[in-house]
Amino acid sequence: MSISFKYHHSVIVESLLKEFNERFLKNVEKQITIYEQMGVVSNIRELLPEPFKSKSKSHVQLFYYPPKKTVFYVISKSDVDQVVVKFTDKDIFSKMKLIEFKSGVPSVPVTFVNTSIRTDEIYVNFDYSLYMSYEHFIDIFDSVDQYSIDFVNSYVYSDRQINVDRNYSNQFLLVDYLTQVKNEMKTLVFNPSTPELDIDNFFERHPVVLEKTLNLIKPIHQSILKNINNCNPVDYKPDLIAYDQLRHQWKIVDYKRAKRSILKNVGQVRSGFKAEVNDLHNQLRDYVEYFDDRSQREYFKAQYGELIEYPASLGIIGHIQDNEKSTFHRTMRGYSNGFDIIPYNFIYDRFCKFIFQVENVQ
Repeated sequence: MSISFKYHHSVIVESLLKEFNERFLKNVEKQITIYEQMGVVSNIRELLPEPFKSKSKSHVQLFYYPPKKTVFYVISKSDVDQVVVKFTDKDIFSKMKLIEFKSGVPSVPVTFVNTSIRTDEIYVNFDYSLYMSYEHFIDIFDSVDQYSIDFVNSYVYSDRQINVDRNYSNQFLLVDYLTQVKNEMKTLVFNPSTPELDIDNFFERHPVVLEKTLNLIKPIHQSILKNINNCNPVDYKPDLIAYDQLRHQWKIVDYKRAKRSILKNVGQVRSGFKAEVNDLHNQLRDYVEYFDDRSQREYFKAQYGELIEYPASLGIIGHIQDNEKSTFHRTMRGYSNGFDIIPYNFIYDRFCKFIFQVENVQ
């Protein structure tokens, strides 16, 4: 590898590391503010690692080890803001007994909290860190907004009583609870006979699923959209209205039955959604347009305490297999940005990923 190539590569890596840190810290702070303003978790800062407990300054070190292409992101509370990128020829974990990785590279990103690393060559004391391959770093960099939400949620749900009488502050009890929720969800959403109301009851009993897989908080289930000015044919009753913390927008959600095909002519000409998806789109459009009327917005606020303006909509229906994903995403391009469809197996997969993340908080 030429010296010139090495130089330009190092410049690019350093730039990406610094940008990741800036975006990550900014988005975490934004997520904390949303929780506080929405009144979802009043003591959220107390649940997070030390550098995030207040709007304090932080000392950030980003180590990059070229031989194995690993990234070590370290952040600690400090009196001054400082970001240092270090290209090291020392494998930080090679002589450390804290944790061992095959070939010295973690298969998944690994988090450490309130830990110190001491070897013959280096000593690092930190409040929070993330150790990962460069490949995983790029994946996280490309979706840092979502990763920031996942980061905050993993600590919220590692220390919070989740809509039940039992306190899951113990990580192992929490994982046990989340696994029970996952198994119940699997039974419901992979059964074509599950009634829609049973699915709504499940989401109401376990709001962690809505929040962790769809970024939805402050759920309002089975609200009545009363026909105030006789401009609607009937009173509407959406399954769910909740706040999307990623898009910063209220969203109207409706569930349909789970395990059924929603695509036609996959891999052929004139492929697209079946009629039931178009019916769902029309139904959600009616719900969204309800809030175009000022008096109806005011009625909803008086009844449920939330002012809903220009909401988006989401339909949860069916399953999409791996060989159908391309057709699914192409078909979705034909709809406006305010309407979305997500199949149940996508939600299930996201929840499994969340459990994995909670399990790997060290």
